[in-house]
Amino acid sequence: MNDSRLIRKISYWRIKHFKEKQFVYFLSIAIGLIAGLGAVILKTSVHHIEAFLRGTESSENQNWYFLILPGVGILLTVLYIRIFVKDDISHGVSKILYAISKKNSKIKGHNTYSSIVSCSFTGGFGGSVGMEAPILYTGAAIGSNIGRVLTLITNLLHSW
Repeated sequence: MNDSRLIRKISYWRIKHFKEKQFVYFLSIAIGLIAGLGAVILKTSVHHIEAFLRGTESSENQNWYFLILPGVGILLTVLYIRIFVKDDISHGVSKILYAISKKNSKIKGHNTYSSIVSCSFTGGFGGSVGMEAPILYTGAAIGSNIGRVLTLITNLLHSW
């Protein structure tokens, strides 16, 4: 079955069974749950990377690790961004506000996962980062991309 035809069928089913307000409530809950899952994934991955790195050597050598490992984590993050993402993934409230004001709330799709991966490397290796901004940016990217897909669905419905 054609993708656009499937999207149209799903959209018609939604319009037939849900009011617009109910659908917005449903989407709000779904996006919140998905963003919360992203937060759990980030926190858990930072914890497991840190536990793995701390559990490999005796405590005598760990002092050297605390000096070297943050640099290794930053290096891995830079390599990840340059090789796989190939885009600016700076995150935070200012980036979200800029997207809202200048880009019609459009945030690139890779931001749904790239902030989690990069923060996991940096934080897990002992770098000085906060996890709040990547979680916030991930949630905003999830909402933005779901909204973009729904706009596509609405445009397809109107053209049909």
